[in-house]
Amino acid sequence: MEKKRIFISSVQKEFAKERQLLCNYIRQDALLGKYFVPFIFEELPAANQSAQQSYLSEVQNSDIYLGMAGTNYGFELPLESIREAIVNAVAHRDYTSKGSIQVMLFRNRLEIWNPGHLPTGITIEQLYEVHESFPNNPLIANPLYLAGYAERLGTGTADILKQCLAIGLKPPTFSQTDNFRITFWRNLETLNENAETLKPNLESSSIDFENITKKSVETLRANLETLKPLQGLPKRMTREELEKVILILCSKEYLTVNQISILIGKSSAYLLNEIIPSLITEQKLVRLYPATPNHQNQAYKTKQAL
Repeated sequence: MEKKRIFISSVQKEFAKERQLLCNYIRQDALLGKYFVPFIFEELPAANQSAQQSYLSEVQNSDIYLGMAGTNYGFELPLESIREAIVNAVAHRDYTSKGSIQVMLFRNRLEIWNPGHLPTGITIEQLYEVHESFPNNPLIANPLYLAGYAERLGTGTADILKQCLAIGLKPPTFSQTDNFRITFWRNLETLNENAETLKPNLESSSIDFENITKKSVETLRANLETLKPLQGLPKRMTREELEKVILILCSKEYLTVNQISILIGKSSAYLLNEIIPSLITEQKLVRLYPATPNHQNQAYKTKQAL
């Protein structure tokens, strides 16, 4: 059996000692050394090509690429939020399932999958607010709470949302299919800077839509690349109020669901599944790509002037 080649890599100025120790360990271990051949870039002999070309060539020739990420590699996601999400997965997963909790890092997001389902009576939308707590596995959840790793009052997911928004990330996405999934979005997908404020009517529970003038909408359109969550929107809006805000925002230019999600602080999954379809059916919104509803660059615009 031919041995598998492992390329052990990291940012060159980090983990030099660790890379060498790991390489030596694999070589000297009776079992691992039988099936794997480790390699580190420092051992590559001088060649008549650039370091980058040599590096990419070795990556291509390896069976396994083992990357070690430290403080000089990329940027961090909100660690407290990720810990909270993993703790929730441990406390709420379905232990009758043979599936496992999975943490997967992609270029633009981090996903945590949990072989379980939301407790009866709890919806995806409620996860963005403080809600009642019904742990599926109280014998596991209680020790986690006593150790300070979990909340008992149902504030964990709301705290995750606040922590993400506080550092300029768009809201995480919760979804429920055969498993439960939370997706953290990295800064590659975030629109960070200033946007105009939509102010609520402080004397009632409704929104003062008169403050959303044509000028403010045009300012939003001119700053689509520098958006952050709008300040002043009430935490709870009726469906009618939410739809009207979306129609105002989309009145001048096509917006993606991610841009709308960032502006109003509602999950993109909720908007796509609950709000936008009805606005399209009622012919209040139109798609940028009407023939391809699931187009990766799909965006929406108000059909008629408000």
